[in-house]
Amino acid sequence: MKKFVFRFKEEKLGEKTDYVPKIPVEFSNAGKRFDTLAYLDTGSTISYLPKEIAELLGLELGKKVEKAEGIGGDEDFRASSVTLVIRQGHENSIINLPVFVFENPARRLVILGRLPLFQMFDICFNASENRIIMKEAPGK
Repeated sequence: MKKFVFRFKEEKLGEKTDYVPKIPVEFSNAGKRFDTLAYLDTGSTISYLPKEIAELLGLELGKKVEKAEGIGGDEDFRASSVTLVIRQGHENSIINLPVFVFENPARRLVILGRLPLFQMFDICFNASENRIIMKEAPGK
């Protein structure tokens, strides 16, 4: 059974420091790769990628511009999919990830939503120990 343990990432928010649930990931498509930090977001059903990353990877985007409602208001996006690799030490998980690609180039967040990650892994956010623990869900 696969298990990944990551530390929350320290970020400056104005004059304060906060610890956020970001994990290192690799996105790939057609032989192209992009490594980044991605937010694990329990409030998001789907995952989101900035348009810039989608273009770098040469993702095929849906023809129809759709709208998603989020905490920041409505966002225009195009549907796509990408290969997600979560890696730590000798363990790795390769996931075909459905994504929404932001139409607005100013949207630069990489967000990992619940589907399918929270079905594939039991995920624990342990703030007191500053850790994110991802264990492969039984039967996956």
